[in-house]
Amino acid sequence: KVDPKTGKTETLLRETDPAWVNIHQDVPRWLADGSGFLWISEAPEGPQLQLHDPDGQRRRVVVPASDGFESIIALLGEGKAANLVYNAGTDPTQSHVYRAALDVGSVPEKLTKETGLHSGVFAKNQALWVHTARTLGSMPTTTVLRADGSLIGELPSVAEKVPFEPRLELATVGKEKFHAALVFPRQFDPSKKYPVILDVYGGPHHLQVQATRSRWLLDQWYADQGFI
Repeated sequence: KVDPKTGKTETLLRETDPAWVNIHQDVPRWLADGSGFLWISEAPEGPQLQLHDPDGQRRRVVVPASDGFESIIALLGEGKAANLVYNAGTDPTQSHVYRAALDVGSVPEKLTKETGLHSGVFAKNQALWVHTARTLGSMPTTTVLRADGSLIGELPSVAEKVPFEPRLELATVGKEKFHAALVFPRQFDPSKKYPVILDVYGGPHHLQVQATRSRWLLDQWYADQGFI
């Protein structure tokens, strides 16, 4: 906390880890009435969204790590009537948009349904929002909706039409049940043996295996040269 008049600073909270701490650019997010702020803390079980008092003391966990919390999209309204819109996904190949009241015991409402990655941006006056969907069934689509969810229209894409669909299989492998994606040549011959390209990512908070069509276009080009 910084006093802009004097430059005096005060530590409200401190996060430490012997290996790594991720910096989340969307927090601290202060409530409109100044009664507290939202903070993302990476607990041992994963990122969770917390509500803190103005002095930094943790009041409670708003979205637990078990819900697959990812990021804040918007904070709507004020005081006890405030609503939180956020990204989360219990399936790590997907990301959905949820809305929940900040009141204790509020049950989150899932605003997106189709398998894939979903994101949103709210207008400053909170009257409408833009929803981008990256799904397995189609290339990315962007729609404009009112705050109540009713559709205003779709923003047209001027991207080139993709001339093929990835030949993709999503799976879980090994005793640890790691998520994996297998991309086969479109002219796959099951009687042949193919060399395999292995592409892994072991760092934090990045979704390497995504349930989206657009993610696998380049991989499909590689596979079509004679690889899996």
